[in-house]
Amino acid sequence: MTHRMRIAFTILCLLTFATGALAAPATQPASQPDWPAFHGGGPLLGVAPAAPAPPLKLRWTYRVDKAGFANSAAIVGDTVYIADDTHSVHAINLKTGERRWAFRGEDGFAAAPLVAGGRVFVGDKHGLFRALDAATGRELWKYDSEDIINSSPNLTPDGNVVFANDGGRVACLDAAKGKEIWKLQIAQTNGAVAVDGSVGWVASCDRTLRSIDLKDGTVLQEVGIDRETGAAPAVTEQGVVVGTAGAKVWCIEPNTGRKTWTYEQMDEETMVYSSAACADGLVVVGARDNNVHAIDAKTGKRKWVFQTQGEVDSSPAIGAGRVYVGSGDGKFYVLELKTGKELWHFEAGKPITAGPAIAHGVVVVGDDGGRVYCFEAKNGT
Repeated sequence: MTHRMRIAFTILCLLTFATGALAAPATQPASQPDWPAFHGGGPLLGVAPAAPAPPLKLRWTYRVDKAGFANSAAIVGDTVYIADDTHSVHAINLKTGERRWAFRGEDGFAAAPLVAGGRVFVGDKHGLFRALDAATGRELWKYDSEDIINSSPNLTPDGNVVFANDGGRVACLDAAKGKEIWKLQIAQTNGAVAVDGSVGWVASCDRTLRSIDLKDGTVLQEVGIDRETGAAPAVTEQGVVVGTAGAKVWCIEPNTGRKTWTYEQMDEETMVYSSAACADGLVVVGARDNNVHAIDAKTGKRKWVFQTQGEVDSSPAIGAGRVYVGSGDGKFYVLELKTGKELWHFEAGKPITAGPAIAHGVVVVGDDGGRVYCFEAKNGT
């Protein structure tokens, strides 16, 4: 196990421990932990230790009228938590697909929820960041960030919650009471803050990648990148990886800020809004050139490319040697990680911009048409 993988596992354990009363039942396989945050939380590697093998079948479909799901779900214990782009956060029974509760806010939600300590943390397009009771959906506290929140929250090693907003505020809040511990003013930020030990990494629309001391919000380092970005960085063994609107994926050495490599084999001016998933020496990312790109994590060279018929804003997830990703062409794909070979796909009929969540033997993903799909292996493995 590499150093970065050990950090990811440690943070995943912290997130899993923090779910408290909502921890998975004792009958759940230990090899299939929760998926408590966007891209799994922590360093945002988008990796699950286990995943259902294709062909997949639908366990259930959950439908919401006049809404869509722009970001990923959290899966904790026996519940799926997901927020729609109109006004509500939903808690869904993982086994049956039945609604447990729905919380209605003032505006829609573009960010994925974080579930920890029996609470659901999520920010909305009105700028309000909330903690809800995970069992009932009751609002516990509310913090006004004063601008649109597209950034999904993450958990710090101290158990605090960190997120950013479009006004450029990065805020760290006490998870229990919502008290502001620190705030930092930078530039418009859509992506989540990646957590690597006591350091957070955030990429902003001022063409800058920053590292932040998560204890007090001090900026440790600023690294210039070519263009603005809406993606969240991923902290890998080789460096901090993030895509930009300049048709590039960057890998930055975290200690020095030196560019390790840039990947530029995309159509000119392609936007990379997708956040990269990183495992087994590969960086896998979607782009608006309609492709899923796999990049050698050490060299930045292309390993393979998979073409879809629509823009790929979906942030891929990796599990068991496979890539799970949606596309604007209305399909959800499972690809072989080593080769990019298509293993299976599902036709949702509506664009899928959300990234999938993988836990407890299922894959959960929402589409832009208001449906949430829960897939399991057809053969039970």
